[in-house]
Amino acid sequence: MPDVARSLGVSVICIVLYYYFPEKQGLAYEKLMRDELARQAYSWRGFHHEESGVEADLFLAQLEEYKSKLGELLSYPYH
Repeated sequence: MPDVARSLGVSVICIVLYYYFPEKQGLAYEKLMRDELARQAYSWRGFHHEESGVEADLFLAQLEEYKSKLGELLSYPYH
């Protein structure tokens, strides 16, 4: 990603973390929104997975590689 950003003249990269919601939490969210705010909340369904599928050790290694290649690029913190 940093090499591509540099080739495009981009000086800031913002990586958005992957979100997933197991069904139990998604249904609890729907219920809370319905009961507390009288609103439908089904957006979590687009992120429904029971597991992240992310291998922590592999992710951490890739994150360190990404950081090492940033150089002068700013990695904007996404919260």
